[in-house]
Amino acid sequence: MPAAKPTSALIKRSIEAWLACGLQIGGVTVSPDGSVKILAPSECSGVTSTTEGGNSCDALFGTGESA
Repeated sequence: MPAAKPTSALIKRSIEAWLACGLQIGGVTVSPDGSVKILAPSECSGVTSTTEGGNSCDALFGTGESA
């Protein structure tokens, strides 16, 4: 049997249910098997920029500027 395809409706319902419980969302993962997992903020590692006006991905990918 092929893996279920997650629909936008399933993802939306999952997020709405999480929020209806008064919980904050840290992230959402959608697995190849079609399952949707809502992550609490404590389950997500925060990536922040150390430079003012920077992008939160700078720590992972750099700024793109040549040194």
